[in-house]
Amino acid sequence: MERKITCGDFDKALRVMGFERRAENGHVLYQEVVHEALIALPNLPEGDRVLPQHYVTARVTVDGRGVADENEFERAMKARGDLPAGIRTVV
Repeated sequence: MERKITCGDFDKALRVMGFERRAENGHVLYQEVVHEALIALPNLPEGDRVLPQHYVTARVTVDGRGVADENEFERAMKARGDLPAGIRTVV
């Protein structure tokens, strides 16, 4: 059985990178204060698969704000499951 990154896996990986999570108005906000990074995602059940657009949004934010480079981000995500369909890794 092929395993995909779930919202729960995604949450854990972002927290390992130093993001704090809070729910607000049907969304989940992840904030990393040192680098002033903010990621807003829909509040989905932990077992749901991460959608490609949410994965890319987080990856661009994490890399662009200097929290972790693209390779570190993808390694953290791959450690928790397979990448979403349509996402090509640079690792």
